[in-house]
Amino acid sequence: YQLPSIDEVAKFIDKNKHLPGIPSEEEIKKEPLGIGEMQGKLLQKVEELMLYIIELKKENVKLSKRIETIELEKR
Repeated sequence: YQLPSIDEVAKFIDKNKHLPGIPSEEEIKKEPLGIGEMQGKLLQKVEELMLYIIELKKENVKLSKRIETIELEKR
């Protein structure tokens, strides 16, 4: 996936009150989705969440190593 930044997703949610790629409650009321279609959209969101978690884990490891290096330099 080409993931938008977390900030972009947050701005979208603040503005639209739902996740990108997931229809709003009003849209669902007007034109309901089939179960399979909605499950596909939800699976995509789960996959996106996993990619964000992986990205954050890498950043966390990098920052932890940097902190460890700084602490060793202070000794």
